[in-house]
Amino acid sequence: MSEKMKLPREVAEAIEHIRTADLTDYYIIGEAYRGVSRNPHIKTIISYIRANTGDWDEEHEKGYTHIMKALVNGYEIEGVNA
Repeated sequence: MSEKMKLPREVAEAIEHIRTADLTDYYIIGEAYRGVSRNPHIKTIISYIRANTGDWDEEHEKGYTHIMKALVNGYEIEGVNA
């Protein structure tokens, strides 16, 4: 089984708000990939992706990959012991 991703609280809460609104993970990925959204929760995710993606990062280190893994494998909030 794959390890859960560690995400900042605001990103985890953004994902939960989106899911609670009956929007899909596909919606999250699509909007994040576009990089533009009116949805404030998607904006939080986009900001996280941009802040965690450097020009020379390996693919597995990019913020977008972190979000995809979190959606598939689950996530924990950074700094909170599970």
